[in-house]
Order: sequence, then C-alpha cells, then structure tokens
Amino acid sequence: MAAHWLVTLAMFLISNPADAGNYRIELATQKVTTSTAALPRLAEPRLARVPASVELEDDDVVVTTARSRVRHGLSHGGAGAFWLVPVGSRLLVGAADRAHDRADTMLAIDLATGTVAWKRQVDSLFAAQLTADLIAVERHGSLDIVDVRTGKTVSTTPIAGQGIRAISRPTSATGDLHLKTRGDLVAITRTGAVRWARPSTASGNVAVLQGAVVDGWVDRRANRFGIVSYDPADGRRLSAIDLGSTGGWYDFDRIELAPDGPREVLVSALFAVE
Repeated sequence: MAAHWLVTLAMFLISNPADAGNYRIELATQKVTTSTAALPRLAEPRLARVPASVELEDDDVVVTTARSRVRHGLSHGGAGAFWLVPVGSRLLVGAADRAHDRADTMLAIDLATGTVAWKRQVDSLFAAQLTADLIAVERHGSLDIVDVRTGKTVSTTPIAGQGIRAISRPTSATGDLHLKTRGDLVAITRTGAVRWARPSTASGNVAVLQGAVVDGWVDRRANRFGIVSYDPADGRRLSAIDLGSTGGWYDFDRIELAPDGPREVLVSALFAVE
C-alpha cells in the first residue's frame, strides 16, 4: 500500500528594504493537501551518477578507456565503493576495506587513462563536488575541503550534523559556496578556505542577496519556521523572521530559497506527515 502524506505547502515573497532594517512579508500563500506520490530525497545517494565508461562489478571499479579496460579492486570481501563523485576528468572514490559506516581510503582515478592519480587514507562518510578542483569530504564531526588535483586537504572545520544536504554555488567566479549538512551551514571560498560555519536547523538550500546570506530555520519544539540572514563576510547574524506554524508534528520538511532581486527572497516550504 502506498504511503499517504498530509502535506502543508507554503510560499512567501519577502523583502528587506534598505531603510526598513528587517524583513517583511510582501505575499504569502499556504495550503494543506494530501498525496500518495513519493516525496523528494533529502540528499544525493552515496553512489552518484558516473560516466558511461565506469562500471561497478562486485567490489571493483572498472574504467574503460580508448585503449584498455582497467579494473581497480577496492576491498577484499568488504564494502567496496562507499561513495563515488565524478569531478571533471577524474572519478573520486571512497573505498571501504571492510563493511562499516565509512570509507577508509580515498583515491582519484584518471578517466582518460584508467590509472590512479593519487590515493590516501581518510575516514569519510560522503563527498560532494564543490568546484572543478575541490570536493567536500564529510567525516565524523568535521568537514574537509580537498584539492582534487593533489588529494591534499585545503581546510577543515568542525560540524555538528552528518549528511550533506545542499550546495549553493555562486553565479560569479569570486563568490563563496555555501554547503548545508543536517546541522550546519558552511561558507567556503573559491580557494577552499572555510570562511565561517553556523548551526542550521532546516533542510534545503540558501539564497545570497545583497549583503546577506539567507537560510531557513525550523523550531521543532514550537512547530514554527522562518528565515534568518547572516553577514557574508563573517557569518554574523543580521536578522530573522517568523513565517508561522509548520502545521504541527511532521516526518519530512524542506525549505527552499531563491533570490527575487537584490533584497527579496522567495521562500517555498513543505512539511509532511505520513
């Protein structure tokens, strides 16, 4: 029998005029409905989409090049490939030598030659591409930014929550990236340095406005939700607004944000009860 969901949907247009000093709601709509359709995933699967030249066979990664077919044995009766992240001409692999909840080794496979460009030991839960040269590697209690070209760690920051949820990439070449986990919002420069990290309580992305980074928040005790803004330079909290009730207890939540001008943001919220 299909799951039956009671879903609360909300949409807001919120502005922060320069002379107002805080947010105000310009437009709001909200409805409660039901659905039997599958709700969207909160995070990418560990085994992400890979090029057609890459195959997984048992515990091995097999790469087919123009001249040969190269097999990489990742474990001896263990978990094999724990996560895969294609980045440009390389495939980043987190490999587990034994079955457990993390990878012990990370390696970069050159897709043109099938050879290993570099390999290193690291306990990791998941990874995600940030730029053409950088990946974010999630570990127990910390987030590493790793250079894909060398395998070296560029920076490390402590995090409270596990599970990379979203990456908001800038539209300009000089802007920061913003990565969300289940408990943290992390601002990362284009060179891989962690600029700041703040607690985050809501699933979904962030929006970068003129002079502010806007994130969603959820109070699970009071069953309320809203948005909060931070200074892009140092992560200092600027202001916040309460958008109302989540509708009570829920099993699933997501708050998506999108800029609608230099000082306006669209907020789309979903709270569902099975």
